[in-house]
Amino acid sequence: MIKEILTQPHRAKLVSNFFSKELFSSLSLKNPLVIITDHHIQQLHLPPIISRLKLLGYKVLVLAFAPGEQSKTFEVFLSLQQQLIDLGISSGTPILGWGGGVVLDIAGFVAATCCRGVPLYLVPTTLTAMIDASIGGKNGINLQGVKNRLGTVYLPKDVWICPEFLSTLPQHEWSYGIAEAIKHGVIADPYIWEFLHTHHQEVFSSPKLLKELILRNCQVKAAIVKEDLHDRCRRKILNFGHSIAHAIEALSEGHVPHGKAVSVGMMIETQLSLACGVLWSPQVLKDLRTLLKLFHLPTTLEELRTSIPQSLHEHVYHPGNLMRILHHDKKNPSPKEFNMVMIERLGKAASFQGTYCASPRREVLLKVLENECSLMRYN
Repeated sequence: MIKEILTQPHRAKLVSNFFSKELFSSLSLKNPLVIITDHHIQQLHLPPIISRLKLLGYKVLVLAFAPGEQSKTFEVFLSLQQQLIDLGISSGTPILGWGGGVVLDIAGFVAATCCRGVPLYLVPTTLTAMIDASIGGKNGINLQGVKNRLGTVYLPKDVWICPEFLSTLPQHEWSYGIAEAIKHGVIADPYIWEFLHTHHQEVFSSPKLLKELILRNCQVKAAIVKEDLHDRCRRKILNFGHSIAHAIEALSEGHVPHGKAVSVGMMIETQLSLACGVLWSPQVLKDLRTLLKLFHLPTTLEELRTSIPQSLHEHVYHPGNLMRILHHDKKNPSPKEFNMVMIERLGKAASFQGTYCASPRREVLLKVLENECSLMRYN
């Protein structure tokens, strides 16, 4: 079964059978297929897929790198580009990004910049990638400790989402994806929030509920991106929780997984929304904490300490260091201002007269961070 679930801003399909000839019918046999992935996915998923593609007449080339955030570097990017040159890749050669969010970020950036753009297809293999990273065309790599400092917006020709790939994921990876789903519920769609509350016990075990969750999240994100492809206004709300999350990831040197960082980031940015008077109901913060806990996600910086090496604790749990990293956030209008997404009520990010971000007073932001870091010092 192949079901088209999106046509704008790009196509996306739910796929139940990855061995279907129909799925690959849009790819010409004239050019090889270049699969960009990591070593883990290369071993776990690709052998039967490659065998099938070869039977269909395709020449398949696989470029793989070490799994994890540490591979989102300029060095890995240049290595992949050099390999494409060595292989004689032309502008008509499609690239298939096959993996989780890191793989899709790198593959998208490579495709966007190789020959000024080659056809890109994405095959997400984690829940985070299926409902977030694969939708909307953003890609990028990290530079000098700054998340996604280099990147583009480059739309894939198609996204092929196969929920069966999730069967190989450990439980915590499922929860990391739920953090992004909760984000969509908080900023734009209360239905997702209610859905997760109602079905938290069976959503991972029910194929029907899982497909509904994936479909709804893809549609919510696509609708936002379609309004604002290049991140000038409303698309910025998709960064809710991510300003703080990226600071945590940078200071922890990648030891804190993205889903955990986003979970804590949403809590802190909701606290900031309250402190700035944008969000009036403290109940939203309480409800957010409850929902995150239902999926075993952290809600405070203190809960991340087991993920962070002891030698980095003092570095991470320092308000001044968090502020320093926030200076590099891409939403900032100037080096001296912090632009943050804030929540007006459950299901609605504040519009701030069409900018969808605002600069909190420095002392307010610092106070929120000090309160959060103090929890660690007292434990």
